[in-house]
Amino acid sequence: MTDVTILAVTENPSWLEFFWTKSRSVQGSRLVVTGSMEEACDLLNCTDARLIVVDWQDATVSSDQMDQLLWANSILAHPATVLVVAESYRADRALSLFRMGVDEYIGIADHSDQLRAILDRLLTRAPVPSIRSAQPVSQALRPVQDPLPVPARWVAAASSA
Repeated sequence: MTDVTILAVTENPSWLEFFWTKSRSVQGSRLVVTGSMEEACDLLNCTDARLIVVDWQDATVSSDQMDQLLWANSILAHPATVLVVAESYRADRALSLFRMGVDEYIGIADHSDQLRAILDRLLTRAPVPSIRSAQPVSQALRPVQDPLPVPARWVAAASSA
């Protein structure tokens, strides 16, 4: 799969290294990293992310923030797949997240050996065909995008490999 944008919400340096390595393995991929859910919501529209990965930390992520991100994602023409990774898996949280619209939820303590396979599967899903892509370029609707917000801290990286 080519031309994939991953929007990662984390401040964890080991996560950043993992996702940077993962994104470089996909041709033409981009990795956009933000440290807060608010910044992720702001960047969602302009990044055209295909996969959103949230590093769920109880101290930094609330259900309300997750709900805001999922709602912002759901109103996009082509919503991204959402993966939530927490330190440990909780069945009550899983049920709530799946009802909210999360595609995958895993706990590192329980599923760390499966994380790479899950990411590979999510990144190789066939993209949803765009109605605009079937039109001649001259007739395709062009989305109006606000300029990039001025985030407190985020990193964007692209891979040409």
